[in-house]
Amino acid sequence: MGNPYTNPYSGTPAMYDTYWGHQLISKPTYDAYLANCVNAKVSHPKDCLKSYIQIENEVGNLNPYALDYPVCTADSAAVSKKGHAQRLWLLNSLFSHFSKEDRQLLGLKSTDEYQPCEDDYASNYLNLAAVKRAIHVKSDIKWESCSNKISYSSTDSTQVSTAPIYNYLIDGNFGLNILVYSGDDDSVCATIGTQAWIWDLGYKVSSSWQSYVVDEQVAGYLTKWSGTKLGFLTVHGAGHEVPT
Repeated sequence: MGNPYTNPYSGTPAMYDTYWGHQLISKPTYDAYLANCVNAKVSHPKDCLKSYIQIENEVGNLNPYALDYPVCTADSAAVSKKGHAQRLWLLNSLFSHFSKEDRQLLGLKSTDEYQPCEDDYASNYLNLAAVKRAIHVKSDIKWESCSNKISYSSTDSTQVSTAPIYNYLIDGNFGLNILVYSGDDDSVCATIGTQAWIWDLGYKVSSSWQSYVVDEQVAGYLTKWSGTKLGFLTVHGAGHEVPT
């Protein structure tokens, strides 16, 4: 499982904590977010929304899937506010259940206007008539990297922890080798989100947070649990899609 969205914290809360950990937002903004969205005894959605807006405005046009990587600037529209494709797709997904007015406050625009560079190449290739013939699809189909044809309800997202499934798979003696790996440059399903649940599965650690080296450079950290075939590996400097 790579950078898995496992429980409610793994999503937006872990992302904002990662922004803070990477020093991408100011302390007053982070403190206000904690007060309005995390520690508030009574829910105040509008105050929480204001914190979301402030965070997104402060972070700027970084790629949330790979915080330290360059962003695509090939599209002319990408230089506009919140124009970078990866960030725009994420925000439209996270806040799809918000009202039109609140989405406007966040500065969200239609995802139809933007495309990321690498995905442009794949989309252009898959839309070639010869490729469509070769893979036996209808000629009028238009390939898109992210499609809005299927709209998932916000109630279907991971609001209930799926971490107990790991206990089932491990305790069921199925003999499965389970590796949970995480690119530590991702904020969308951040490493801190995985750390928040994997240590609480209830197993005894046999090897904790050992660094490993590739080409004489620390490349990440590995943890193993005794009596299991479970491992947790971080990949230093990798984003949401570690193989990429």
